[in-house]
Amino acid sequence: MRQTDGIASIADDFGMSEDLQSFQSYRFAKIIQHVEKAIISVSPDILFPPPHLLLRLRDEEAVGPDSKRKSYTWEDVEFVARKIGFGNRMNRSNTASVGQTTRFGTTTSNATNTSNVSKANRLPIDSRAGLDHLMTSSNSLQGIFNHQSISFSYSYYWSATSATPCNPPSPITVEYYRKEGQYEDMGLGEMIEYICRRANSNCLDRTCGHRRLEHISTYTHGEARINITVEQPRPESVTDFDSEEFIPFLSNNRMIAVWTRCKMCKARTKPRELSRASRLYSFGKYLELILYGQHFGPGPRPLCDHAVTKDAIARRFLHRGLIVTFEYESIDLFEMRVSRLQVHEDYLAMPRFEPDDTQQSNALNATRLDILHFYESCKRIIVAMEEHLGETKSISKHGNLNNNNWYSKPSSTAVATDPVKKAALDRLDELGERWKADEFDLYNQLKRVSIPRLNDLRNRFRDCIKRTMRSMEAWQKEHHPDSLKSLDKDSIEWVLPDYINLALNGRENTLHTFPGSSVIVREDEPSSIIASTLRYSMTNFPRLYPSFVILLTCLSLNSLSEKIGSGFSSYGASAEREVDVTDRTTRETMGIEQDFDSRTGSPHIKARFSQGKTSFSCIVYYAAEFDTLRRRCGIHQNYVESLSRCTSWAANGGKSKSSFYKTKDDRFVVKQMVSSWNIAEKDELLKFAPKYFDYMERTHEAPTVLAKIFGFYTLKIKNGHLGHVLKIDVLVMEHLFFNQKITKTFDLKGIQDRHAGAKQPNAGNGSSMTLWDGDFIEGRYKALLLLHSHSKKIIRESLLNDTEFLAGANIMDYSLLVGVDDERKELVVGIVDFIGAYTWYKRIESKGKTTLRGTKDNVTVLPPQQYKTRFREAMERYFLAVPGK
Repeated sequence: MRQTDGIASIADDFGMSEDLQSFQSYRFAKIIQHVEKAIISVSPDILFPPPHLLLRLRDEEAVGPDSKRKSYTWEDVEFVARKIGFGNRMNRSNTASVGQTTRFGTTTSNATNTSNVSKANRLPIDSRAGLDHLMTSSNSLQGIFNHQSISFSYSYYWSATSATPCNPPSPITVEYYRKEGQYEDMGLGEMIEYICRRANSNCLDRTCGHRRLEHISTYTHGEARINITVEQPRPESVTDFDSEEFIPFLSNNRMIAVWTRCKMCKARTKPRELSRASRLYSFGKYLELILYGQHFGPGPRPLCDHAVTKDAIARRFLHRGLIVTFEYESIDLFEMRVSRLQVHEDYLAMPRFEPDDTQQSNALNATRLDILHFYESCKRIIVAMEEHLGETKSISKHGNLNNNNWYSKPSSTAVATDPVKKAALDRLDELGERWKADEFDLYNQLKRVSIPRLNDLRNRFRDCIKRTMRSMEAWQKEHHPDSLKSLDKDSIEWVLPDYINLALNGRENTLHTFPGSSVIVREDEPSSIIASTLRYSMTNFPRLYPSFVILLTCLSLNSLSEKIGSGFSSYGASAEREVDVTDRTTRETMGIEQDFDSRTGSPHIKARFSQGKTSFSCIVYYAAEFDTLRRRCGIHQNYVESLSRCTSWAANGGKSKSSFYKTKDDRFVVKQMVSSWNIAEKDELLKFAPKYFDYMERTHEAPTVLAKIFGFYTLKIKNGHLGHVLKIDVLVMEHLFFNQKITKTFDLKGIQDRHAGAKQPNAGNGSSMTLWDGDFIEGRYKALLLLHSHSKKIIRESLLNDTEFLAGANIMDYSLLVGVDDERKELVVGIVDFIGAYTWYKRIESKGKTTLRGTKDNVTVLPPQQYKTRFREAMERYFLAVPGK
């Protein structure tokens, strides 16, 4: 059966056979339309909203990242369609054949199918896990039976502000009219009598000491909570009983009165006796009516202007002199979002490096503006020189650089009569013509230069700037030496790019434009050294194979492509004429060493850069493995671009003494690794990395919340001018909170009495404080940050997978980093700091602290298996899910 036949089959199921193209464009929208039409309740006017996860997928399908609509593959739609009872006629047995699965992904024997898969958007594994949890067939009799119940998160508190509930939230399922099981359904009247009968009994929590009368019971479901309170009539509520309407109910303990009241203006309906039919009505169904009933109001007419929303209405019952009140309260549910950078089974093979259109346009435009601003400043300087000579030529201070009249000859009446001035002005004419030629030559070269070799053009531009400034300085010394001191510096200041400005102004140059790359290396931005290394390697050779041993050292990049050979130099090179970089006052060199172990085929790459007395080196550990991981996560194209710029980042939340940097586009975090007598993170990561790669290969089949590490490097900067040497080990990881508006951050380890306070090293310096486990619990965040039910399944499965892997790798002391995005109602999570091995020093620390404290619950360092168990149990308690339909 062909793929198009399978899509048409689903389209037929959804009544879209006449508009197949529309179905393919908005598949989840069509599924939601069907879900909304499903009848899964026997009560009239009950309307269940579609699951939140389906709504999000629909919105992503309609909008997608960067305002580009996603179109999920038909396999994903089939997966959902089958879960809700459709797509049964589809037969995948005759679809396009799928090739074998390899270490680097799945290959297909059908060229058309390969093309389609590469262009499609597959559902992330966490979304598939969530859908599997949510969907039950509503197109079968059994599916309808499964909906004849309702689930809640049930709890009760002594007061609404209590940090800890007397009865922690626990899931309960009420099967309509079922009188057996742990949570048997009662009639509404029976439940009112039961609540009033136990009102004066003591709370089951021995630490509470208050009567049940003083508590609030909550039934949380979906995006709402039903609060049930019991009270005795108070003086302020006497108006409810000031009429004779309540006398029969106050004098007869067997009757139950019911009425509706506005919580804002106190308007109410006339009290009526609860009928026998209402007494016998299922309590679970009554709660369902409150939650989902479309016309379950106090009467045919609104009670008041406020009673148009469910939150404004209080449903009250009077029995045995006690008032039982049911109130509807809307709540915010959060969706648990794991990393967007998920590993995919299929990924593109090693391609020729081709920056996307946006990157290319931005880089070229920035360089074009640098050239434009410099030569505009040249014009202003020439005009200033003329004015000092008493002449005014027809040059425009705001000349059009696309106009060949960059510098106009003076008119016959403006020519100086003084021979000295005339010679000076003629020399200015020559300078103007030369500068004009240089400028237009740079523009022409800019049209032909390939982005990976943009620094070659920058260096050519630097040579032009030096030559221009030297020629102007020589003219000033010869024809008007006083002008060097008397000119208005503000009006004729040279406008120079930042990578040239430092060196030409006599200060130590900390910016370097090495040939054969497009990255500007900045000494105070370590990530730029990594970016330059990776960009150069991407440009000059696509893949290094174990059969080669390559040693490229101290080669001048003016002729590097020729010395490497045509096979490598052609890769990533422009078909157009390359920029001439032979005019050098300072020779820049780059070398690359690669040592292969022929038995394992896992190389580490070492690159060397030098400019003058400043040299750099960068070791890229597990270069091939990390490259594969980045490709499978779809970031290989923008990874280098992101690392080109970074800023120092005052991260807080843990006890780490590491320095952090964050790329300026906010996508990645660069962490300096700690090296001391008791901690050697570099050595630990080198041992851990092979296990990490093996685990990452399996994550396309199971959800994970590990914050991914995308690179591991040793950087060395040697400044011969100052005699300084800096050597650091860094790793690059994803920034979990990229493109999120995080309002609160938590670092959770499973130790409940762990509080942040003023212990954080960066607290108080303007950065938001990262809270710990104790703050999470005592601040009622546990009760406020409630999850959709599918999110609970995702985080549970992810933690089971990840902690099992980490324990097997002898790793402990990791944390779950949680960011709260109140605007999107999302909790962004990821396990961080997971390279801490359980070394001999950790064993001593664990035993010592356990002995001193007498318990393992409050000790950070535990053996990996014990740490795993405590971590899992704590996270299970911390994140509370709210059931939905």
